[in-house]
Amino acid sequence: INQLFISDIRGSQPVALTSGSNSAVDFAPSPDGSRVVYIAQTGDLKNEIWLADVNSGENKKLADCSEAMCSQPVWSPDGSRVLYEHISLEAANATGLATLWWVDVNTGTAQSLFQEEQLPGANPRWSPDGKWLSYATSENIQLYNLENGKSRVITSALGASAAWAPDGKSVLYRDVIIQSNQFITQLFIYDLQTKTSTNISPDLGFENILAAWSPDGEWIAVVRRDLSIPRGDQIWLMRADGTESHAITDSLNSLHGTLSWSGDGKSILYDLYDLDAFPLASKLQMVDVASSKVTDLGIVGYNPKWLWP
Repeated sequence: INQLFISDIRGSQPVALTSGSNSAVDFAPSPDGSRVVYIAQTGDLKNEIWLADVNSGENKKLADCSEAMCSQPVWSPDGSRVLYEHISLEAANATGLATLWWVDVNTGTAQSLFQEEQLPGANPRWSPDGKWLSYATSENIQLYNLENGKSRVITSALGASAAWAPDGKSVLYRDVIIQSNQFITQLFIYDLQTKTSTNISPDLGFENILAAWSPDGEWIAVVRRDLSIPRGDQIWLMRADGTESHAITDSLNSLHGTLSWSGDGKSILYDLYDLDAFPLASKLQMVDVASSKVTDLGIVGYNPKWLWP
């Protein structure tokens, strides 16, 4: 059973935020860091959406995922709604494809995002101003304007999430390029004004696995795999145009994940998997962006996220 914990970066004993027989399978802190929404998996494999108050420790059920599997909760920038993936388990609607729902945090009212409930959508993200939503389909990335209902389409076969730049003027996404019958994941930036995409990582010697904007939008952190090395990957930094790219970790035979920037942009939290360890488990580490100094937090866990800088 997975539970949520809170810890500072100085190595203090983690404090449990959730407990009981239900497993917390996915979560997201609110924009102000005061609450955490999480998906609780009950014993019969059904899901519920819960809220945990960081200061009081109070947990309360926000909504049911009746006859459905819910995942990928994402807060609206104003903290009023949570968007999430919804896979129906009802016989009449069990397509196996994720659709998008949202829930009002104050009322607990949950409903389909679109009038056409079976419209596929995955990996949802809000724009920083809350006016746009991005989501992925099997063929593209959709940018949906909540104010006028208009959409933009970014061709992408990967179906990965789009990462909105902090200024909301562009989105970062991953897509594949075929080279010598090999699929290599590259990084692209789509400019909303010019409606054009640019490959900012055209070096086909590297595969780009994860990417995240720095809070000021000046840098992008990327988990990259050197295709000339049999195992492992590293965390890299590059400018928003792809220049000044350099590795800031050098862990051998390891996989890096999550990429959570601190609010001040000075540090990145991540989980590290040692490929030589058995059984395979992850531990939490932090890297200083300026010095590349890595700190092991002494915590076994995964998917770390900052509550405060």
